[in-house]
Amino acid sequence: MTEMVRKPVLGKRRTGKFVQQPFQTEDLGFLAELESSANWSEMGAMKTTTAEWLWAQKLKHIPNPRVLVVTTKSGKGTYFESLSEVLPDWDVFTVDTRGAKLVLNGRIVPFVAELPNPLHFRPVVVVAHYHCFTNRACTPRVRQQMVTMEDGTEQKVPILQDDGTFAMDIPFCSSLLGKEWDMVVLDEAHRIKNHDAQWTRNIKKIKSRFRHVMTGTGFVNNPSEIWSLLNFLYPKTYTSYWKFYERYCEWDDFSGYKKVTGIKRETEQEFKELVRRVGVRRNMLECFPNIPEPIETVVPVNLNAVQQKMYD
Repeated sequence: MTEMVRKPVLGKRRTGKFVQQPFQTEDLGFLAELESSANWSEMGAMKTTTAEWLWAQKLKHIPNPRVLVVTTKSGKGTYFESLSEVLPDWDVFTVDTRGAKLVLNGRIVPFVAELPNPLHFRPVVVVAHYHCFTNRACTPRVRQQMVTMEDGTEQKVPILQDDGTFAMDIPFCSSLLGKEWDMVVLDEAHRIKNHDAQWTRNIKKIKSRFRHVMTGTGFVNNPSEIWSLLNFLYPKTYTSYWKFYERYCEWDDFSGYKKVTGIKRETEQEFKELVRRVGVRRNMLECFPNIPEPIETVVPVNLNAVQQKMYD
């Protein structure tokens, strides 16, 4: 981690919809001191605007900074709506597996067939979907053609160029991995909890100066799932999945398969402190105190022996 510094002085509070809340100001002071950071808060908890103010603070000394946001398709609108107010001087691009589009005044317009060089623009944020990081979307492939063989059958063979090299198809999204970013932000970061998934492996290849993850999805039932996120943030610290698994996970094999059933009680407090050390955690009532308490109804349920063991 970087050397601890004083709490940063943030910009003026903006009038209008997106105004820094007191808890956001406190969280930003903590997050800005970390090399890489996380926001584990529930129910949205204004994580999007917090992240935008965070990268503006961390990158304020870098001319024309470049930020990559990886999110779900349904979540993209939030960035386009808030960025125009929180960071009005930034250019915004949205990227899918077919090309890049520029966001102007909240509207998405086609731009070019490939991602433009961000250095030609003002500070820029590129918003990309997780699907942009599957192998098919971002891995170069040898170009092939159908050739009729001597026996009359047709077969695909690589296309050989005049210089003796194979012709390559370069997928558009491979440019996301080829660039160096000042900061990478993973929204809905539980999407990389499976450390063997294609897009998880490719996202971890992204070259960036700072990293930040956001998710309101808990990992209490299977603490090992958070390892992949910690490995993304601090790959040199959290190197071994199985060491993490053995230290924090309680497991059972009563069904014939080894399955995580929860967190070890003897390391539960250590696990909670570890999570808080790399990020902030806010519950719904802290962020939205005016929401009424839920109405609870008790419904008695009889469990058989197997169900009771699973519940416990």
